[in-house]
Amino acid sequence: MRFSAEAHALGQKLLDHHRAVCRGVSVSASDLTDSQVARLSIRYGVLCERAGLPFLTRSSGGYLREIAIWCEQEGWPPINALVVNESGLPGEGYDRAPGGGYAKWPEQVRKAVVCKEYPELMPE
Repeated sequence: MRFSAEAHALGQKLLDHHRAVCRGVSVSASDLTDSQVARLSIRYGVLCERAGLPFLTRSSGGYLREIAIWCEQEGWPPINALVVNESGLPGEGYDRAPGGGYAKWPEQVRKAVVCKEYPELMPE
Protein backbone atom coordinates (compact mmCIF):
# COMPACT_ATOMS: atom_id res chain seq x y z
CA MET A 1 0.00 0.00 0.00
CA ARG A 2 1.24 3.48 -0.84
CA PHE A 3 0.73 6.15 1.79
CA SER A 4 0.57 9.90 1.46
CA ALA A 5 3.55 11.57 3.10
CA GLU A 6 1.27 12.80 5.90
CA ALA A 7 -0.20 9.35 6.60
CA HIS A 8 3.29 7.86 6.59
CA ALA A 9 4.53 10.41 9.14
CA LEU A 10 1.47 10.04 11.38
CA GLY A 11 1.59 6.26 11.11
CA GLN A 12 5.24 6.13 12.12
CA LYS A 13 4.60 8.28 15.17
CA LEU A 14 1.64 6.05 16.08
CA LEU A 15 3.87 2.98 15.82
CA ASP A 16 6.51 4.74 17.95
CA HIS A 17 3.86 5.69 20.53
CA HIS A 18 2.49 2.15 20.64
CA ARG A 19 5.96 0.68 21.08
CA ALA A 20 6.81 3.17 23.85
CA VAL A 21 3.62 3.03 25.92
CA CYS A 22 1.54 0.00 24.92
CA ARG A 23 4.01 -2.82 24.37
CA GLY A 24 4.54 -3.27 28.11
CA VAL A 25 0.85 -3.87 28.80
CA SER A 26 0.44 -7.39 30.07
CA VAL A 27 -3.32 -7.70 30.54
CA SER A 28 -5.86 -8.87 28.00
CA ALA A 29 -7.83 -6.37 25.95
CA SER A 30 -11.00 -7.10 27.93
CA ASP A 31 -9.20 -6.42 31.23
CA LEU A 32 -8.05 -2.90 30.27
CA THR A 33 -9.83 -0.23 32.28
CA ASP A 34 -11.07 3.07 30.91
CA SER A 35 -8.36 4.90 32.87
CA GLN A 36 -5.67 2.69 31.33
CA VAL A 37 -7.06 3.37 27.87
CA ALA A 38 -7.00 7.10 28.58
CA ARG A 39 -3.39 6.91 29.76
CA LEU A 40 -2.27 4.85 26.76
CA SER A 41 -4.02 6.85 24.04
CA ILE A 42 -2.56 9.91 22.30
CA ARG A 43 -4.21 13.25 21.55
CA TYR A 44 -4.53 14.42 17.96
CA GLY A 45 -2.48 17.52 18.68
CA VAL A 46 0.36 15.58 20.30
CA LEU A 47 0.49 13.07 17.44
CA CYS A 48 0.48 15.78 14.78
CA GLU A 49 3.13 17.78 16.63
CA ARG A 50 5.40 14.73 16.95
CA ALA A 51 4.94 14.01 13.25
CA GLY A 52 5.95 17.57 12.38
CA LEU A 53 2.44 18.31 11.12
CA PRO A 54 0.88 20.54 13.79
CA PHE A 55 -1.39 22.16 11.20
CA LEU A 56 -3.22 18.82 10.75
CA THR A 57 -4.56 18.58 14.29
CA ARG A 58 -8.15 19.26 13.18
CA SER A 59 -7.88 17.68 9.73
CA SER A 60 -5.92 14.45 10.17
CA GLY A 61 -8.89 12.10 9.71
CA GLY A 62 -8.27 11.28 6.06
CA TYR A 63 -4.66 10.38 6.77
CA LEU A 64 -5.62 8.28 9.77
CA ARG A 65 -8.14 6.52 7.53
CA GLU A 66 -5.24 5.47 5.26
CA ILE A 67 -3.61 3.91 8.32
CA ALA A 68 -6.86 2.17 9.30
CA ILE A 69 -7.16 0.67 5.80
CA TRP A 70 -3.59 -0.63 6.05
CA CYS A 71 -4.31 -2.20 9.44
CA GLU A 72 -7.46 -3.83 8.08
CA GLN A 73 -5.56 -5.23 5.08
CA GLU A 74 -2.95 -6.69 7.43
CA GLY A 75 -5.56 -8.18 9.79
CA TRP A 76 -4.59 -5.94 12.73
CA PRO A 77 -6.79 -3.82 14.97
CA PRO A 78 -6.85 -0.21 13.77
CA ILE A 79 -3.91 1.52 15.47
CA ASN A 80 -5.60 4.86 14.72
CA ALA A 81 -8.06 3.92 17.51
CA LEU A 82 -5.36 5.18 19.90
CA VAL A 83 -5.83 8.76 18.68
CA VAL A 84 -8.33 10.77 20.69
CA ASN A 85 -9.51 14.33 21.14
CA GLU A 86 -9.45 16.37 24.36
CA SER A 87 -12.51 14.51 25.68
CA GLY A 88 -10.72 11.17 25.27
CA LEU A 89 -12.77 9.97 22.30
CA PRO A 90 -12.00 9.59 18.60
CA GLY A 91 -12.88 12.48 16.32
CA GLU A 92 -15.82 12.68 13.95
CA GLY A 93 -13.89 11.11 11.04
CA TYR A 94 -13.41 7.89 13.01
CA ASP A 95 -16.88 6.73 12.02
CA ARG A 96 -15.81 6.72 8.35
CA ALA A 97 -12.71 4.59 8.87
CA PRO A 98 -12.76 0.79 8.52
CA GLY A 99 -13.48 -1.29 11.57
CA GLY A 100 -16.95 -0.43 12.76
CA GLY A 101 -16.76 3.21 13.78
CA TYR A 102 -17.73 4.74 17.11
CA ALA A 103 -19.83 1.79 18.24
CA LYS A 104 -16.80 -0.50 18.14
CA TRP A 105 -14.20 2.01 19.34
CA PRO A 106 -14.04 0.81 22.99
CA GLU A 107 -13.27 -2.71 21.77
CA GLN A 108 -10.94 -1.57 18.96
CA VAL A 109 -8.81 0.70 21.14
CA ARG A 110 -8.29 -2.09 23.66
CA LYS A 111 -7.31 -4.54 20.93
CA ALA A 112 -4.92 -1.94 19.48
CA VAL A 113 -3.26 -1.45 22.87
CA VAL A 114 -2.50 -5.15 23.32
CA CYS A 115 -1.65 -5.93 19.69
CA LYS A 116 1.88 -7.32 19.34
CA GLU A 117 1.83 -7.59 15.54
CA TYR A 118 2.39 -3.98 14.48
CA PRO A 119 5.74 -3.47 12.77
CA GLU A 120 8.36 -1.03 14.02
CA LEU A 121 8.39 0.92 10.76
CA MET A 122 5.78 2.07 8.29
CA PRO A 123 6.27 0.46 4.90
CA GLU A 124 7.87 2.61 2.23
